[in-house]
Amino acid sequence: MYNRVPWCKSITFNILIIVNLLVIGGTILFTQLASKRIIVYFDQRNTADLQLAATMGIQHCEDRFEELLHLRLSDDQPMVQSMRADALNSLRQLPEEFAFVEIVVVENGNQLVLSTLEEAEIDPGLYNLPKKFPDETPVYRLDNGLQIKWVYFPFWRWHIIAAISAENAFVPIAFVQHTIFYILLGILVVFSLSLALVFNRRLRRPLKRMALTADEIKNGRMLKTGIKQRDEIGIVAEAFDEMVDGLSGSMTKLKETAEQKNLLLMEVHHRVRNNLNVIISLLNLRAAAVSDNEEIEKAFEDSKNRIMTMAMIHGQLYDSGDFGSLDINVFFSDLTGMIKGIYDLSDRIKIEYRLDPGRLELDRAVTLGLLVNEILTNAFKYAFPDEQEGCIYISFRFLEEVSVLEISDNGIGAEPDVLTGEGGASLGMKLIHQLVIQLQGNIEIDSARGVAIKISFPL
Repeated sequence: MYNRVPWCKSITFNILIIVNLLVIGGTILFTQLASKRIIVYFDQRNTADLQLAATMGIQHCEDRFEELLHLRLSDDQPMVQSMRADALNSLRQLPEEFAFVEIVVVENGNQLVLSTLEEAEIDPGLYNLPKKFPDETPVYRLDNGLQIKWVYFPFWRWHIIAAISAENAFVPIAFVQHTIFYILLGILVVFSLSLALVFNRRLRRPLKRMALTADEIKNGRMLKTGIKQRDEIGIVAEAFDEMVDGLSGSMTKLKETAEQKNLLLMEVHHRVRNNLNVIISLLNLRAAAVSDNEEIEKAFEDSKNRIMTMAMIHGQLYDSGDFGSLDINVFFSDLTGMIKGIYDLSDRIKIEYRLDPGRLELDRAVTLGLLVNEILTNAFKYAFPDEQEGCIYISFRFLEEVSVLEISDNGIGAEPDVLTGEGGASLGMKLIHQLVIQLQGNIEIDSARGVAIKISFPL
């Protein structure tokens, strides 16, 4: 049971948190009040811009009208149309003098003559507006949020409308939100720095010591922190040290269990190998009793060789101490040496290897061992008759998704129908094809020059 830390032990920490929370709360309140003032300011500025743009628009039109009156050309239609086009061009350029103001001109209350707005922002409310702007409101808001102010020019029956889109009208709010964000971010940075300065020595050193202790535990050395503080860190350190005590006991038990498991597995493989050797001895005795029948004796010999292959694999596992996989180089070297010794070939037939480094899983190793036994047995028996010399090439490679075993010889070759694993093929060839199926692999056989067998199967 851990002792509670007295409240006074953490009073500095609590005071610091309260002070920082008050500062954050005050800053938030300040930024909210400031944001309201800023929004009011921008609303007033937008209203003033709309009023000024509408006034300037009507002024452009009146200037053209007065010029017509001055020249006494108000009834000259070509000149009126020219002045009208000139007025529209001046109105089209008017938004360049303002940040967010757009200009719309509607003739006869229903015909759109000019618009610098995007087509999607044109609201039906821009049509059928009264000639006089309502005095009771600073701006007029349409359903899509568009803020407008208009004046009416009677000569051409134009509503000259100054407009600010809803998106641009809310720019001040976005500005205030960004301001609040950066202010709060700055406060949090100050808060973090203050915590780091106040508690650097109280927290950093013991935490670093605990981290180093944890690293030592990860590497197998069960050490304690040795921290004796009477605060929250002290409680954690005390719990950590108790955990180390518990882990030490558990590690000892696990180590003992693992050693017992290894001993049992070694004993299993040793017994399996011995039992397989007993079976081989029994087969030898039985083969001696039927020595007058060459076919039966050959069947006994082949069965004995297959059992010897499995016994050798269990022997390798027992000798290596790794009970899940076998080293590829050791596996092929021992296996081919054993088979070559059975047929007493001396140095008449050489074996060359090309093996990728790696390991084979136990279940794959047994199947692969039987495959290699059958292929080499056939090569030793039939590829080099009449004491011919030759060479057998063994390759084992790990590709991206498959393993590839290739065994070839430079012997006399064989008839293709003998190598199919069907019909009149030997038991050995049938067994080779069955073992390939067990590996979920593919087999390719070429007997053009000697015999070359390529077997690929998934990793």
